[in-house]
Amino acid sequence: MSQKVLILGGFVVTLVILSFFLIRKTPPPPVQLELKDSPPKTPKELLGNRQDRYTNTAQWLEDKDTDPAIERRAREKTLNVLFNWNGHSWDAFEVLGIPAGSSRDAVLQAFTRARAQSDPESHAFLQAAFDAINRTF
Repeated sequence: MSQKVLILGGFVVTLVILSFFLIRKTPPPPVQLELKDSPPKTPKELLGNRQDRYTNTAQWLEDKDTDPAIERRAREKTLNVLFNWNGHSWDAFEVLGIPAGSSRDAVLQAFTRARAQSDPESHAFLQAAFDAINRTF
């Protein structure tokens, strides 16, 4: 009798283990990153929802002088400086703890202060932020 219970128990345990491996879900596929360029460069991208008024670049160039919204968007410049570190995107001004668009002297002072207060392991990270800002000047 005890042998039958042992065999039946082994059979049930084997079924449970096999079902675990067969029913197990496969991991989802990796997510495709949607990396985008900096501000729009073509006239149609600058126009946004009004792009249907223009069929070619020559018409846009004629009209851009009379439409201040188009000219303003063409001259816009973002103050944030983004850089990649260890697979993540960081704002360089935020890393150094200063407002976006700060002067070169303020950036240098903030970099020196942050480097003095941080541990040596983060010096490369701070240097990358400083270099990203310096490329914009």
